[in-house]
Amino acid sequence: VTIDPGKTTLMGIRVENLRNRALEAGIGATVTFDVTLPSYAADPTLRGQPGKLILVLEELKRLVLPAADDEFARQLDFDDLAELRARIRAAVEERKRAEADRAVEEQILAKILADTPFAVPDGLVAGETERILARRRIEAEFAGKSPEEIDELLARTADRQRTEVDRVLKQGFLLDAIARKEKIFVTEDELDRHFEAIAARDGRDVKEVRRHYEEQDALADVRYHLREAKIRAFLREKAQIA
Repeated sequence: VTIDPGKTTLMGIRVENLRNRALEAGIGATVTFDVTLPSYAADPTLRGQPGKLILVLEELKRLVLPAADDEFARQLDFDDLAELRARIRAAVEERKRAEADRAVEEQILAKILADTPFAVPDGLVAGETERILARRRIEAEFAGKSPEEIDELLARTADRQRTEVDRVLKQGFLLDAIARKEKIFVTEDELDRHFEAIAARDGRDVKEVRRHYEEQDALADVRYHLREAKIRAFLREKAQIA
């Protein structure tokens, strides 16, 4: 197999001292690790049981960065390094602007929620919290954490997760109320322009892009996120920031 010596897990199984032993053994060596089989093993009788992982090291990889020159830029479809740097600079500036806008939007929403408190049904909060924690349990299992570590992690974060779920749900209800009051919605032209932007960015045909979202039954999600962006822009425009 090919092994990244920076990893601490293989196939979701936690392996102690993986990096050092792999580097010490060298290419062509066979290394045996004592492991604990994961809780999602196909055979239920093997879950959590001790086992051995026998690894033949075929190669060790080290990241080598290419030279930053015109040839490297041309490999990325830019005319030269100057154009590549200009594009990266523009992207960084755009990301900073987006982050600044997002921070302002969150402050506005937090102020509105503080001034107009309301409760979200406990059952809704509890259900969403449980779904998130269940997903995190699966992620932790695949990361090779033991059942005890996972239980401790989820217990430690459950209250914080519930608080965050409550906040996100309230924010969602608030945004929906603003959209209905101000008649903010997504037009077909806006949806088309969104797909055109994706197509231009990825070098794909716009019909192919739209078909992909239709096949994934994701048009409603796209409309939802576009509408949310319009609501947030509306709030930034109308807000009086001291």
